[in-house]
Amino acid sequence: MVGVARQVEDLCWRVGGLVLTMGLMHAATIMTLPIVALVSNSTRVGRALPRWLTVVLVLVGGVLALVSLWAIVGLSVAGIQ
Repeated sequence: MVGVARQVEDLCWRVGGLVLTMGLMHAATIMTLPIVALVSNSTRVGRALPRWLTVVLVLVGGVLALVSLWAIVGLSVAGIQ
């Protein structure tokens, strides 16, 4: 019976990790859509984005990419152990 309990616990951790990863990716997508619209509308009208806004967007995008990579690697390493 102990083996079954261990398997169920491992399954719950894996499913929880997958749901957490999907939630983080969904949140990143929802946060990114308004930024994409801002950039798209500004280039369509012919106005360039201010330099400070471009720098902020690049920095925020880099941080979000690193956090996502960290979460995915952390969850995959936790699944291996």
